[in-house]
Amino acid sequence: MHLNYAIGKRCFNLLMKKSNHMYPLDDSLKSALSSSWSPCFLRLFPAIDYPFGPFKSSKTKVQTLGSCNGLTCMIFNEKFICIWNLSTKDHKKIPTLAVPIELSSTRSSVRYGFGYGCTTKDYKLLKIVGFSEYDDNGTYSRDGFKVDIYSLRSNSWRSITNTPYYVKNIVSHERGIAGLLVNGALHWIVYLEMENRHVIASFDIDDETFTELPKPKHFVEDEFRTTKVGLLGGYLCLLVGKCFSEGGGGDIWVMKNYEVIESWTLLFTICAQQVPIFQHFSSFRPIKCFKHAILFQQNDNILVSYDLNRKRARTIKVQGSRGKFSTEIYVGSLVSPSSFTLMSC
Repeated sequence: MHLNYAIGKRCFNLLMKKSNHMYPLDDSLKSALSSSWSPCFLRLFPAIDYPFGPFKSSKTKVQTLGSCNGLTCMIFNEKFICIWNLSTKDHKKIPTLAVPIELSSTRSSVRYGFGYGCTTKDYKLLKIVGFSEYDDNGTYSRDGFKVDIYSLRSNSWRSITNTPYYVKNIVSHERGIAGLLVNGALHWIVYLEMENRHVIASFDIDDETFTELPKPKHFVEDEFRTTKVGLLGGYLCLLVGKCFSEGGGGDIWVMKNYEVIESWTLLFTICAQQVPIFQHFSSFRPIKCFKHAILFQQNDNILVSYDLNRKRARTIKVQGSRGKFSTEIYVGSLVSPSSFTLMSC
C-alpha cells in the first residue's frame, strides 16, 4: 500500500553515489528547475550508512546493480551482493554463486540486471558472465557465456539455458554493469558482428526469456552506432546522437506502447548549434523528467537540465560533489528484503 501511494504521488528521490558513498540530494530540484532561469544549486545530505560493517571502509568498491520499488541491489568488492531498502535500512545478503570449474581459469566479465516480476511477484537478479578461454601457451581458444538468475522468493540461484547467441555480446559490447529496467524487463543495445547490425535486446523478468524489441521505422543502422537506451517518464527511450557533420546534438524517441513498433515517437530534437553543451549527445543519459524540463547526467561529473519550452540548458551545481559521481532515482517503500522470502512461502 505504501509503495503504491509513493508511486502514485510520484514520490521519487535523487541519489548520488561518489567515492563509494551514497548521498541523498535535497528535494529542492523540482522547484529549482521550475523557477526563473537562474543558477541552480543543490546540496548533499550526509552519506547513508551501508548495511553491514565490513563494507563501510572508504576502500570498499561499491557498484549498484539496479533499483526497483525502493530496493537497491548492490555488489561490494565485486563479490558480496545484497538487496537493500535505503528507507528502512533492512537488507538481505544474496547467497554466493559458485564459479564453475571450467570458468575458474578463464578471463571473464560480468553484467547484471535487477527487477520485479508483477506476475510471479518476485524480485530477481540476472547475471551474465562472458568468458574467453586460452590454452596453456596463452593462445585464444573460444568465447562463451553463462546466464544465471537469483530469486528472492526462493533465495536461490539457477541457470538459464537455451538463450540466444547474442546474449554474449551484452557483456562484450554494452557499456555499464547493469541492464535498464522498464516495464518488467531489462534492456540493452547489442551489436552483432556477424550480421553487422544492432538490436534492442530485452529480458523478461517474469518469463525469464530474451527477445528483440522492434526499432523505430525508417531507422538506419548507422544511427545505432551512437544510440543508447534510457528511461524517460516511465517509457523506454532511445537517445540517438547525431554526427558532428550534422551539427551534433541528437534525438530522443520514446516507445509509448511497449513492444508496439508503431508507438515509437520522436519526442524532441536537441540542436547542438543552439545548445552547445549537447555537442557530444552520446555522453548524456536522462535521469528524471519534469513537466517542462529534463534532468540529464553527462559522463560521470556533470548534471544538466534542459528546458523543453525555452530549448535551453544549464548546469546544476551540487555542493560537495567534486570528482566523479553517478546519480539515480529511487522511490521510498516499506518492502522488506529480509522477510520477503518468508512472506512468499
